[in-house]
Amino acid sequence: MIKQLEISNFTRFPEAKFFFGGGLNLFIGENGTGKSQVLKLAYSLASVLAENEMRLAAPTQGYLKKSIALKLRQVFRPDTLGRLVRHKPNGARAGVSCDFAENSSGLEFSFSKRSQSEVAVSTLPDTWLEKLPVFFQPAN
Repeated sequence: MIKQLEISNFTRFPEAKFFFGGGLNLFIGENGTGKSQVLKLAYSLASVLAENEMRLAAPTQGYLKKSIALKLRQVFRPDTLGRLVRHKPNGARAGVSCDFAENSSGLEFSFSKRSQSEVAVSTLPDTWLEKLPVFFQPAN
């Protein structure tokens, strides 16, 4: 589903780029390095682009700017959306870019530390994703 995910100033990551293969993808690393955060972000984006409860012909900016923010708040559970912005130098805005196997164009959006319920969408995907993603939260 997701071919590439690029993030800046998102949670623990000042800058990061992830490439996904068609089969099984593994994330290996020490505790607290952000593995779950990347997977939660990928799940959030894929689920927003697969849900399409409004039955729109194609994703729209108005739908995505609210739906992405809502899904991020549901999955990450921050006090405000802006709490997902990295709290270090150069961390005024978080940016996310995602390319999907099913779409010719990807999704790009950003949000600031002051964001409450919307993100700024700069690139829209052409179509909806066909399958809903599944995310299994690790047991504590």
